[in-house]
Formats: sequence, structure tokens, C-alpha cells
Amino acid sequence: MDRVHFHGARFAPPPSLLDTSVLSFVDRAGSPSLSLTVAQEALVGGAPALKVYVEEQQRAAQQAVPGYAAIARDQRTVGGAAAWLVEGTAPSPGKKRVVIQLYVLDAPHACVFVVTATAAASDAAHARAAVEHIAAGFTLEGGA
Repeated sequence: MDRVHFHGARFAPPPSLLDTSVLSFVDRAGSPSLSLTVAQEALVGGAPALKVYVEEQQRAAQQAVPGYAAIARDQRTVGGAAAWLVEGTAPSPGKKRVVIQLYVLDAPHACVFVVTATAAASDAAHARAAVEHIAAGFTLEGGA
């Protein structure tokens, strides 16, 4: 595995360990109005597998979070790769939340990147803008 760069530090994890890190970002400390995560998961099968993966993830969200509903789904290209953008809503104590997910296929490396922004429904535009910002600058190493 390559060296990891994290907040100004560089290190190499032991070769027997698999990197399953998730990057997490918030717009302010304490009580953030926006939470954004970026994760990577294995996915073999190209664009057809990506569509199935997105559908399975949405079904899992509906089962795990009572009241979750996908309200929009859009197929697109991000950084030259097949991608899906899904927007959903979920109840939360005292308020409704928006969940916006961008799934980007890295077919050559048999994986998918999942960007998830979660915010109060009143901050939905802020969450959309954060995901679109990631999408606009997204590139894959060794990609097109």
C-alpha cells in the first residue's frame, strides 16, 4: 500500500492491513449543519453493477432508516466515469434531513466511491452544493 497522507503526516500502514478508511468533513465544529463523507468499496462488473449497487443501497437505507425515501436519482458522468446522484429524505428527531449521495464507478480498479452529504432539510442547497463541488473536481488516478 502507498503511504497515507493525513493532516500533514505521512505513514505506511502494515502491508497485511486493508485500507477501509472513510473521510469525514463537517462545516463547523460542535454542531455541524452539514456532514460529508467519502468512502470506497469494492465493486466488480462495471456500469451494470453500479446501477444494481445503487438500487441495493437505497433498499438498505429504506430498511435501516424508517421513513427514508429516495426523491430523485440521476445517472451522470463524473471525472469521465459512470456515476449516479441520489437524493433522499429521512426523519430525524425534531427535523427532516436530506441525504445526497454520489456514487462514482472506478471500473479499472473494481471499486466505487461513495460521497454522502447529510444536512437538515433547510440546508439541502448547502448539501447539494458540497456534493456538486466534489463532483466537479473529481478525478480517478490512471483514469481518462
